[in-house]
Amino acid sequence: MGDELLKVENLRVHYPVRSGFFNHVTDYVHAVDGVSFTIQKGQSYGVIGESGSGKSTIGQALVGLVEATSGTITYRGKDVTDKRVRKKLKYNKDVQMIFQDSLSSLDPKKKVIDIIGEPLRNFEKLSRKDLKQLVLELLQTVGLDEESLYKYPHQFSGGQRQRIGVARAVATKPKLIIADEPVSALDLSVQAQVLNYMKAIQKKYGVAFLFISHDLGVVHHMCDNLAIMHRGRFVEIGTREDIYTKRLLAAIPQTDVENRESHRKKHQALEAEYNAQKEDYYDKNGRVYPLEEVTRTHSVALRKE
Repeated sequence: MGDELLKVENLRVHYPVRSGFFNHVTDYVHAVDGVSFTIQKGQSYGVIGESGSGKSTIGQALVGLVEATSGTITYRGKDVTDKRVRKKLKYNKDVQMIFQDSLSSLDPKKKVIDIIGEPLRNFEKLSRKDLKQLVLELLQTVGLDEESLYKYPHQFSGGQRQRIGVARAVATKPKLIIADEPVSALDLSVQAQVLNYMKAIQKKYGVAFLFISHDLGVVHHMCDNLAIMHRGRFVEIGTREDIYTKRLLAAIPQTDVENRESHRKKHQALEAEYNAQKEDYYDKNGRVYPLEEVTRTHSVALRKE
């Protein structure tokens, strides 16, 4: 397709489990176990799942922080699982990441002008004056003023630090930004601010997002298409009507205390339905079945009859 930006096919990331006196590999943790998806230019794609489902590992594999066990990551027609190809295509310039923990992802010894300016110095040849002006423009894009240039990360609130992380990711004018739980540690009002800045950046620069989260509400606000992930595999792509997705929705805390008994009964009914139909979704080893196409835009992990 002409608008295809990044294509992932059958991606696997397996971590070895070692034991015994000689530290032999005795098993593997299937963190990501054969996922495939395509991100279009300027599109927001969401990956949702509970903690430990493997969604963050996908993002780390895409930026090269962890090595893929097998599968292909195709960018501009080239497989970028090879580091030499990534360097030749300037892949690390075009694909940036926003991390979940804003404090640990920012160097505490550096001022904001140096944190945001670092990727610019790596990929652009700018004078000190032009660098400062560009960093200031990026800060203004995420709602921070000129005084922020010479402050350290600990002098900002969590929401402000996350906006600095967003500005740093946008600095090289990437084609794709991988946002790994970018607002999960923030208050609801601050979450809305950060998400709105990200939407504004997408509109201004035409950047695509891979949005990784466990919060369906956040992903629904940000994304055009989404995938539900469980036990290292996608269990659904396209809509949110699958039984596991219903369980994910039911897990969201309710503030309507007057109807808490009905909420509890609904949650119990969904759990009973899930347990009764579990064999339709998982094999005898507890692994999710491959995706089966239900409609043109909707695939679900189901056992073949």
